[in-house]
Amino acid sequence: MFKGKKILMAAGMAMAFFLGSAAVQAAPTDAAKEQFRQETLALVDCEKGKLAMEADLKSMVNCHYESELYFSAKPDIAGKGKVKMTIAVPDQPVSTIASEYYLQENDEQLVVYFQKPDNGWVKSTMAMPAEQKKLYMESNKELVQASLETVKAVELGQANGDRQSYIVTVDGDKIMPYFAKAMNMTGQKQDEMLAMIKPVLENMGDFTYTVEIDRANHMVTGMQADLTQPMRKAVLSAIDPSKCTPEQVQQAKDIVNASTLTISLKTVALDKLPNLKVPKKASCEAKEVKAELLKGGAAVPGNAASN
Repeated sequence: MFKGKKILMAAGMAMAFFLGSAAVQAAPTDAAKEQFRQETLALVDCEKGKLAMEADLKSMVNCHYESELYFSAKPDIAGKGKVKMTIAVPDQPVSTIASEYYLQENDEQLVVYFQKPDNGWVKSTMAMPAEQKKLYMESNKELVQASLETVKAVELGQANGDRQSYIVTVDGDKIMPYFAKAMNMTGQKQDEMLAMIKPVLENMGDFTYTVEIDRANHMVTGMQADLTQPMRKAVLSAIDPSKCTPEQVQQAKDIVNASTLTISLKTVALDKLPNLKVPKKASCEAKEVKAELLKGGAAVPGNAASN
């Protein structure tokens, strides 16, 4: 059958992870690549600021996702964020889901507090030893080197003062090895997740994204990607003709080929942050649940939507 839902979810997870670490990708084979390599190697870690993300999926069901996270990485990780998802189904009222979440590091553990639709709270506690925190929060030379091998081409984009954009083409054949290496470096067992995203990464082909770097402050300030073609290739690969009628296969192909997916990220370094302290109500009332996904700093607890 057509396993589009799982494939799209896996694609989103893969892209969020890949683009989230894409600021350190380059390959020194021509002038643009060399400039990009130099700039990415000079990037500094952002210790506090704001990260915003938007994603748009247009298909039979249109979905718009947006999130923002204010964060501080030192001395301990702390963060305050919000997420909003709008879903539009033909002939149905538009549905909107909005929530807040908080991050708090405590004794080599990261606790994520997530607000439920009924305004109650749940929390997920994850081990974060010092070495693992360093891997997540700081540039890693080994990961940088692995990412260098994924880039097929780089072109100079627009320049705006100190900000220079680069158009980066990623080699589709090298995405899976890079992703597996990055996941394994966390020191956690990721076999189940890797098995789920493997068909996505191995079938998406080459793709291009645009990244903007502030050359004066050595920071990535923005990133955009039109993932329509990789998404279509990955989802089409999930269609099993032996389990569908020819009409169902054609219908699925028509839906996929009419679908689009775009994603964008923006980062701002800030000297002053809003209050990142976990609200008393959340810290006192939150029940512990297992986190099924930690993405972009936001935990999505397994039972958060139904409790």
